[in-house]
Amino acid sequence: MATTTLQQFSIKDLRELVQKLLPLPDGSCIIGEESGTVDGTPYVYLRPGDAYDFGPPRTRQGADGFEYVSKPMMTAVRITAVGKNAAELMRKLHIALGSSPAKQFNRLRHYAITKISKIDNVGGAIGAGYAQKSMMTVDISYVHKVKIEQPYIYKVDITCMDDNGNKATGTVEEP
Repeated sequence: MATTTLQQFSIKDLRELVQKLLPLPDGSCIIGEESGTVDGTPYVYLRPGDAYDFGPPRTRQGADGFEYVSKPMMTAVRITAVGKNAAELMRKLHIALGSSPAKQFNRLRHYAITKISKIDNVGGAIGAGYAQKSMMTVDISYVHKVKIEQPYIYKVDITCMDDNGNKATGTVEEP
């Protein structure tokens, strides 16, 4: 049985939003273990956490005869700003994520930022000197949708056999 993912959250969408909201040069918004071209300029680092569900899956039969499964999901993404004026950059992003353009951007991509944590100043000595560093976590809710590529079974033939070897057959159909 094959499945096709129709909709899910992409961390690349969040990176695109951060790049729209903050005046950062290209390559200054990094995801996970990517390398960027920061060269001493401030940058933002996005690290997605594990996705977890917060509700039961819902199934429906499409007009095309296939089954579609939707499951509400949640992912926490840690956003870290590093470099000169990191705290100011993070405060600006914290406020901008609640703006109408940000909400519209999210709505078009079928996810929502449901919670934004407080900003933590986590700067300190790194390597040969002090680094300015601020961090916050955003909770993203979305619906993961999958198409089950097996036609829906509308009726099935059943054969039952008792201990004496007697057989009974029948058909079960969708009501």
